[in-house]
Amino acid sequence: MAGFFGKFFGSTISEAAGYGIGSAIEKPIEPVLQEITNETWKAAVAAGVEVPLEASDAAEIVAEDVELSAWGADQAAQTGIGSDQFDALVRATLNAPGLGELLRILRRHPDALTDFEHGLRKNRYETLWDTYLQDLGNEKLQPAVIALAIVRGIMADPGFLPVGPPTTEGKVAAFPTSPLDPLLEAAAAGIDKERLFVETAVAGRPPGPVEAAQATFRGIIEDVDFKRAIAEGDVRNEWADALFEVSRQILTSGEYAELELRGYIDRPTRLALTAQHGMSTADSDLLYNVLGRSIPVHQITTGLARGGTYNGDYSQIPPEYLASLQRGNLRPEYYSLAYANRYSYPSAFVLKALATAGDLTFDQTHTLLLQIGWPPDLAESVATVWVPTKTGTVDKHVSSSTTSLVTATRKAYVGSAITYTQAVQALTTAGVAPSTQTNLFTLWDAQKLIEHSPPPAA
Repeated sequence: MAGFFGKFFGSTISEAAGYGIGSAIEKPIEPVLQEITNETWKAAVAAGVEVPLEASDAAEIVAEDVELSAWGADQAAQTGIGSDQFDALVRATLNAPGLGELLRILRRHPDALTDFEHGLRKNRYETLWDTYLQDLGNEKLQPAVIALAIVRGIMADPGFLPVGPPTTEGKVAAFPTSPLDPLLEAAAAGIDKERLFVETAVAGRPPGPVEAAQATFRGIIEDVDFKRAIAEGDVRNEWADALFEVSRQILTSGEYAELELRGYIDRPTRLALTAQHGMSTADSDLLYNVLGRSIPVHQITTGLARGGTYNGDYSQIPPEYLASLQRGNLRPEYYSLAYANRYSYPSAFVLKALATAGDLTFDQTHTLLLQIGWPPDLAESVATVWVPTKTGTVDKHVSSSTTSLVTATRKAYVGSAITYTQAVQALTTAGVAPSTQTNLFTLWDAQKLIEHSPPPAA
């Protein structure tokens, strides 16, 4: 190494002398000298000669990678730092978690107090602060939580509440009260008694506007109580009167539609009232249509037969009947038909007895059958069969002759002695109704076909 430095620096000195190194060196030659220095150290490193690191730098490197501890100790030794001194430098360089992480560690691992205190030393806290910092691991309740606990009776009331929670139990067990002192607990957050009072006042809420208004309507509280409930809630005071009115109960939209159906109000009134619920005119009319009922289909049939009309004039309906129809939420277009159905009619068995006894004419029987809901064609056919050909007292000779004429007509027609036209004239003379004649010819034609058919072959 001595030969290297002698050779190298000899050359360097001679070259430097050529530039006039000495007291005459000035700024203009500094770059040249720096280049010479750089080249000198480059050659030294290539020859294995290195400048040792500062001991503190070496300690930081070792702290990041403990496996380099021997190398770091060697670097420190080249600068006159012993192994014990270097170990102390390494330990001082090693980091510890910050105070926040240390407190979280202590909360999760209460038995790690020694490690916690070591971490404080690494963070350069004096031992004077150990007890206080350790106490920070016990987090205190937030003032808002304390205030809510006072309102709910979970913490003792320091005298804030106008009315405290119940002190006795019913069927449901009361939640136990915490032994924590709310004033001391709040003081840990820097909140004194007066400020905790404000927190408690904010945490304790009055009933909502609707409940408070209903309590006023029922006389449970007074108007000033309602307004104080608004003031102590989240709604500004200027909205108190509006909320009071909107809390009043009104009928539903459906009930307003029913009122029109029942004749208590008209359509414009119904639209104005349903608009209080924000309902449009179209929807209000749809609701009216949904709720308005009709009469059953069979009653429509009998109502028409009894003289009622659909959507007809019902001004002539007596008021007691009209009031009943209106109170039953029936649509007005069915009033006439419903009123026509007000009476009960005899059953078909009673009508048959009356008709066959001659107490009812054909037209009466036919009309009554229609009015109890019989199909028109069937009502006519049945009335024809039930009602005698002639009503009133009939001489037995006339009756016998009528029967004989019908019998003779059948025999002559089946035997082809008379034509169909002649047979019709004879039956009409005998007083047989046209519908009955049709039935008779159906039977007689079948009989004629049978009697005039040739005998089967032997």
